Amino acid sequence: MAMRVHISKLKEDSIKVFEDSLMPNGALVAAPTHQPYYPIDAKSYLYSWPGRDGGFSLAAMILLGKDYYRPFLMWLWERAEDFQTSHDPFIEGLLFRNYHVNGHMKLTSFQPDQAGTLLWSIGFKNIITKKRPTSLEKQIVKKLADGLVRVWDKRHFKMSIEELWEERQLEPLEGVFTYSLAACATGLSEAHRLIKHKKAKSVAKEMRDMLLEECWSKN
Repeated sequence: MAMRVHISKLKEDSIKVFEDSLMPNGALVAAPTHQPYYPIDAKSYLYSWPGRDGGFSLAAMILLGKDYYRPFLMWLWERAEDFQTSHDPFIEGLLFRNYHVNGHMKLTSFQPDQAGTLLWSIGFKNIITKKRPTSLEKQIVKKLADGLVRVWDKRHFKMSIEELWEERQLEPLEGVFTYSLAACATGLSEAHRLIKHKKAKSVAKEMRDMLLEECWSKN
């Protein structure tokens, strides 16, 4: 009985922290800095990492019986800088390091795993709920997949990339990060499963083949 109560309280608290981190406009921030219980001496994380933090958090909420994909994806579609449309079409659909609550980019390092993770997350929701993707989800999936396909060139990305710990960057000819490539390959495979995106399927295979050739040893 005590264990069930403990688990129930943990679930309740997890949902509260998530809901406290979901802004009225749909942005999902890394930490609810604006809440009265947030420690006064703790660093502010009132920023959104929309692909990685957002994707994993939304998937976790689905497992807790809560679906918050629509408000978050509406924020991404309508507010995230250069995502839906951009003065530079090359960067449309890409997700960069993090964003302010109003949608402006805070830091502009390109982290390809963010798009891969969000694609995986939307596919995860589809599998768990057994519901077809909404029109908004299909729009987001296509935009994310188109972006990753556009910036991939056989064995490397066409632009500088940053790994998930935000400690190191690589230029195109310097190589790739194993985690980033795995996340993108998985996400692009989900994009093809969800909307039959043939180019995403092809690029996902290129990425997986490279992972097995360059990043894996049977020994």
